[in-house]
Amino acid sequence: MGHVRDLPRGEFGVDVENGFTPKYVIPKEKIKSVNSLVKEAANIDHLWLATDPDREGEAIAWNLLEVINQKSTRPRPSRGEVGKAKSPKYDRVVFHEITRDAVIDAFGHPRKIDMDLVEAQQARRVLDRLVGYKLSPLLWKKVKSGLSAGRVQSVALRLVVDREREIEAFKSEEYWEVLIEVSKVTKVTKESKGGEKFVVKLIQINGEKAEIGNKDQAEKIVADLEKSQYKVTDVRTKDVKKYPSPPFTTSTLQQVASTKFGFTPKRTMRIAQDLYEHGLITYMRTDSVNLAPQAIEAARRYIEKTFGKKYLPNVARKYKVKSKLAQEAHEAIRPTNITVDSSQLTVDSSDHKKLYDLIWRRMVSCQTAEAVVAETQVDVEAVLVRGPVSRFLPASARSKQKSIRDQKDNVELRAVGNPFTTATPRIADILSIALAYELLHSFLLIHDDIIDESSTRRGRTTIHRRYEKKTSRHYGMSQAIVLGDIACFEALDLVNCSSFTDSQKVACFAKIISTIIETGYGEGLDVEYSNRWTNFNNIRQMTELKTAKYTFVGPLTVGAILGKANKSQIDALSKLGLLIGLAFQIQDDILGVFGKEKVVGKSVLGDLREGKNTLLIHKTKEMLSGKKREELARIWGKKNAGNRDLKRVQKLIINSGALFWAENEKAKLVKSAKVYIKSITRDNDLQSSFSELADFVITRDK
Repeated sequence: MGHVRDLPRGEFGVDVENGFTPKYVIPKEKIKSVNSLVKEAANIDHLWLATDPDREGEAIAWNLLEVINQKSTRPRPSRGEVGKAKSPKYDRVVFHEITRDAVIDAFGHPRKIDMDLVEAQQARRVLDRLVGYKLSPLLWKKVKSGLSAGRVQSVALRLVVDREREIEAFKSEEYWEVLIEVSKVTKVTKESKGGEKFVVKLIQINGEKAEIGNKDQAEKIVADLEKSQYKVTDVRTKDVKKYPSPPFTTSTLQQVASTKFGFTPKRTMRIAQDLYEHGLITYMRTDSVNLAPQAIEAARRYIEKTFGKKYLPNVARKYKVKSKLAQEAHEAIRPTNITVDSSQLTVDSSDHKKLYDLIWRRMVSCQTAEAVVAETQVDVEAVLVRGPVSRFLPASARSKQKSIRDQKDNVELRAVGNPFTTATPRIADILSIALAYELLHSFLLIHDDIIDESSTRRGRTTIHRRYEKKTSRHYGMSQAIVLGDIACFEALDLVNCSSFTDSQKVACFAKIISTIIETGYGEGLDVEYSNRWTNFNNIRQMTELKTAKYTFVGPLTVGAILGKANKSQIDALSKLGLLIGLAFQIQDDILGVFGKEKVVGKSVLGDLREGKNTLLIHKTKEMLSGKKREELARIWGKKNAGNRDLKRVQKLIINSGALFWAENEKAKLVKSAKVYIKSITRDNDLQSSFSELADFVITRDK
């Protein structure tokens, strides 16, 4: 039946000047029904008001009682009938499900009308009228006649407009993702095992996030991946708990019914109303996820009996909404009898069965134990193979910063020789030699960090500092020296365990040992020249020994030896490595003063405090004179130097012209290096790879 009184349709109906008092009238279509109720009320002594258990239902009960009191035809009590009222006595009863037990319980606990709920409904209705009647005429005048504004619809429209503006303001950028289907292979035959396939997503290229901006880039990557070999680098499995969803509220029921069945909100509520009136579900207008204790217990008994105790949590699940405005006294939408599933319904409509089944399943699942799912994450690395000898382009878990020796080894093998008939054994051997140089690099850096007293390298705590934190300074340095030495011998062992010929291994050992000796001399000179004036040629010689020999000359010439290069090719590669190595160190010198600490991964005050006599600083001293040169001498090597000192040094370097010299010098070195590239190989791809490597060395920011 709905509301028996409402604001008049043809007028404002709210007395704004007198406390926003509403003017109520009986709608024309309700007059007959209201008169019938008034007539019946005249013949009874007790009135039971059992309207819906919400704000609207409370208002309907109050309005009906008001109309009965106003229109009552009961005779006034005579003098002898003192105590009898003109209106019948009344009680308000509330139930959330139309079942025998619920109705009996409600009549056993009657109450009076809750005026707080009535006034809340009245305030909502007055607000509807205020907004609609005041704003709608403005819309007719400014936009279009026939439009209407409302307390809810206007706010909803604003949300839609704001979102649409965000969409219009959004600058879309094309992006592509690459997904690869891989399958497990046997270790012996390298053949795929049927059926064991899974899809992986490309997330990194050379250690950096894969950002693919157009179709051409995507196709090039796919072309490379099709030629690649894959290996699993890491497998992580963990148990993930998935908790059940809470029982339905009005809004969540409408959302899920729309998603699963395509029901409109209106259709969902009409069907839910029918189910409620047939006593099959609880009241369907609710924003609460609360459940009655007896309903929870009934669900737990049903789960244990039907599915088994293992599907039942130890403690009953109780849900609460986050909103402070939710009416927790109400219940969520649930079946009135959990033992009745949709197959037992007597209703003919399939829509009714669908919606009931949805509500029933949600109620059962919300009281079950959480699902425990084994979630496995697999990291797969792709290695690009070109021809019988390989060039490696890892798809993940490899950094592009300074770890580039493995690429140099393999590029050079491809350039100068092709002694093997199959690619597979060569990949493992090449990786062994590349890894040997990585270990050698680690060995040298551990010792270098001890000499420089560095606390971080590439954003991580250095080895000796890591051990110092746990014990003492002496212990930290001792452990670091030992670990560095182990890395050195592990490098030699990797070469020894490879399947290269004995003569090739001997040549490798000879080159690695000479690299260690030369780098050691360079490190010694670095210590000797710190905070001490010497000539530029000495600094250059030190740089060649301590940096260029192990970063570029060694890996490139070892690769050439293993590729059976001739002497002229090896000499050319050695000169190439020396030039790129010097350029590499000049870029390091620049980053050591002008780099961003978060990017470089170590303190930019390190070289300053240690008094490192780098090519850049030596050139600055040469180009300064008088007081400015003395100022640099005072600051450089100052143990407690701070950011203010650093900024002053930066200014001296720039003003002296030394930074300009360094930028030009590294560019000249790379240009000279590129001349040797063409004498080493005629392969365009490899020439391009060498050029990219040379350019990267002087443009990197870490």
